[in-house]
Amino acid sequence: MTILLVEDGLARLVALGFLEAEGNDAVVLHRLLAAFVVEGPAAGATMDAARTAVEDSLVGQLTAHLERARVYGLPLLPIPHLRHVTEAALGRSSAAAAPLTLTLGRHLRGVGEYVSAQEYLEKGLANAVTTGDLYTQGRILSVLTRAYYSQGFHPEAQRSAVEAARLLRLANTILAHMK
Repeated sequence: MTILLVEDGLARLVALGFLEAEGNDAVVLHRLLAAFVVEGPAAGATMDAARTAVEDSLVGQLTAHLERARVYGLPLLPIPHLRHVTEAALGRSSAAAAPLTLTLGRHLRGVGEYVSAQEYLEKGLANAVTTGDLYTQGRILSVLTRAYYSQGFHPEAQRSAVEAARLLRLANTILAHMK
C-alpha cells in the first residue's frame, strides 16, 4: 500500500511540473524549483521574495533563450505556467511583469489569440510606463501593433507603430549617450 502512495505522489509531482521524468527510474527537480532550493530564501524572506526570484529566473531563461536562438520562439515552457507567473507579476506590479507580458503576448499573437494578446500587452505596457522602461515600452507597442492589425484595428495599429518607433529611437539614443 505504501509503495502505491509513493508512486501516486511522484506521479502527481510530475503532473504538476515540480519533477520531470528522466527515463523509467529517475526524476529531476524542475529548474525553477531547483534554483529556489539551491539559492534558498534568505532568513526571514517573504513570499514576495520567492515570487520575485521565480519571475527573475523566468525572465532570465527567456532572455538567454532569445539571445541563443536569435529568432523569437518560446523554449519548451508550459504556457499555463508562464500565464500564471505573468498574472502574479502584474498583480504585484513587479518590474518583471512587462518582459513577461511581452513574451506571453508574442506567443498568444503568434497562435492567433489576438484579443488575449492585446489584453496582456496593454497591461504590460502600463507596467513598463510605470517603471519608465522605454525600450520595453517600444517592444511591447511593436507587438501590440501587429495584434491590432491582425484584428483589423488599423488606426490603432498605425498609432502604436509610430509610438513604438519613437520610443525605440529614444531608448537607443539614451543608450548611445551612456556609452
